[in-house]
Amino acid sequence: MWGLPPPLPPPPLDVGSWHRYGEGLARQFSSVGLNLVAIPDSFMCSITFSQMEDPVMTNDGHVYDREQIERWFNQRTTSPNTGLALSSRFLMPVKLLKELVGAYMNGRPEVSGVQDTILTLQAESDSLLDHMHEEEARHREQIAREQSQHRDTWATLGAKINGLEEERAALAGTLQAERDSLIDRIDHLHEQEACHREQIAV
Repeated sequence: MWGLPPPLPPPPLDVGSWHRYGEGLARQFSSVGLNLVAIPDSFMCSITFSQMEDPVMTNDGHVYDREQIERWFNQRTTSPNTGLALSSRFLMPVKLLKELVGAYMNGRPEVSGVQDTILTLQAESDSLLDHMHEEEARHREQIAREQSQHRDTWATLGAKINGLEEERAALAGTLQAERDSLIDRIDHLHEQEACHREQIAV
């Protein structure tokens, strides 16, 4: 009785390595008579390394899944394959390839199930990333609001301090004027006392 071949080592986490890992599994299981064949590269989108649902061609001749290339164009205008700038974002449908992919996947229900799982995981990943970005944006807005409130608080405190400084300066001026007036009155009294003593002495 035959047994399964030894397991492969854990693959790296990038998408391309996962695709190559799938091909390796297909080769391994084919040795024990299981019908598991990797999806042809021509049916795969080079952006996500997943099967194309709606193949379209850019003006430099490369083919991608419509949803993926449109998402790519939302952030940049370069070619995913070459990195060069594209002169147009026009996308030409490749109907024959779409029909070939559909016919192939209809004949491979086990592969379709795997692809559905991949697409589901990708959608969940995108949703999680969107949620993280929204949370980050809300956090930044909250920090900005708190900073604005702190600036307003400091501005209010600064205005109050300036007002108190002005009141202190005005009070100090008033006290100085009263002190000077009191000194003048004391000097005047001393003069009157001196005159009175002189009159008594005479």
